[in-house]
Amino acid sequence: MLYTDQRRNVPCYIEPYTDQFDKCSFNPNHETKFLIHGYVAILAPDDRFNDIKKVLLDYGSYNVIIVNWTMYNNFPFVLAYRNARIVGIKVAEFMKFTVNHARASPETFHCIGHSLGSHVCGQAGRLTSNLGRITGLDPGGISKFLRLKPNIRLRYKDANYVDVIHTSDIFSGTGLGYLDALGHMDFYPNGGVEQPHCQKGRRYQLNTVKNLTIQTSIDEGLCNHYIVLSYFKYSIMNNCRFIATKCGNFLSYKQNQCSPFDHPITAEMGFRSKKMTGLPPKSKFFLETLEFPPYCKGEK
Repeated sequence: MLYTDQRRNVPCYIEPYTDQFDKCSFNPNHETKFLIHGYVAILAPDDRFNDIKKVLLDYGSYNVIIVNWTMYNNFPFVLAYRNARIVGIKVAEFMKFTVNHARASPETFHCIGHSLGSHVCGQAGRLTSNLGRITGLDPGGISKFLRLKPNIRLRYKDANYVDVIHTSDIFSGTGLGYLDALGHMDFYPNGGVEQPHCQKGRRYQLNTVKNLTIQTSIDEGLCNHYIVLSYFKYSIMNNCRFIATKCGNFLSYKQNQCSPFDHPITAEMGFRSKKMTGLPPKSKFFLETLEFPPYCKGEK
């Protein structure tokens, strides 16, 4: 589904076929943002991806494409996991068509995936030469018994710049995320395992902007996994920044023990994140957030 300045609220159902593609107002001179949801997510007028789409179009002129794979992302997880690879192949085919037909540059493509959608972006990037950027939003680990295979898992080699935000960890029971570093730069707000907002009695959001109450440990884990969508949204729209520091681990960050001690390396997490030269892949950055929206501490 394509949204642009001309069609902000009513999508054009864009497909990699000349007749259908040309009916849509795709502008090859604008950057293209692919938004890809995850496991058992739904799409609706008030879903979180439409929310991010609105903020993106308020910020600038983009082609915003929401990839709908809701027919293939449901139980059982093993099937959805396999389908994610196929969906990634289809997204890559669409990207190739867009490059050949509309003369768009793959360097202007930015694939933003949440949970299992992060790995869809990875598969698409693996098959698309010179893809500009992939942002993985708490890439899904989901099953303790089905570890992510390297040929499906998001990797730093899948785009010119791969940045990843980690907010939960399936293996420690705090959500559905995969804590290992995957990108060129991996960001760990509040250590990447538990988020300060996600406490019992607080309100949180899953697929839609409707608020739910955190009542159980399952709710806490879901909050940890989905709050990354809010972090990313506020990194686009708010007048403060998520400033992170390169460090070995969260404890060292908290104790101001990040080398070089006299001038630690900092970077921005979220929409405005930029690849830094001279850093090895899988560089880890840590930061703390506020408990409540807009969550970010750093000023412009």
